[in-house]
Amino acid sequence: MMKRITNEISQSAKKSLVTRTITAISIALFGIPCLVLGGWFFFFFSVVVALIAAFEIVRATNLKGLLRVLTYFLTIVFTLGHIEAGT
Repeated sequence: MMKRITNEISQSAKKSLVTRTITAISIALFGIPCLVLGGWFFFFFSVVVALIAAFEIVRATNLKGLLRVLTYFLTIVFTLGHIEAGT
C-alpha cells in the first residue's frame, strides 16, 4: 500500500489564507453593488482598490523615498485619467 504524501500547512499560511478570504468577501460585498450602480460609485470603488493594490506593491517590494511616492502618484494619475468629460 502506498503512503500518501501531503504538505503540512503552517499556522502563518493558514492565517494568511483566512485574511485573504475575508478580504475577497469584503471586496465582493462592496464591489458588486458598486458594479450594479455603476457611474461614480464604481469609479470611486476602483480608485480605492487601485490605491490598496499600490500600497501592497510598495509594502511587498519595500520601496522607499521617491519610488514610493511615484508609485502612489502614478496610481492616482492613471486612475483619475479614466474620468471622461461626459461623466
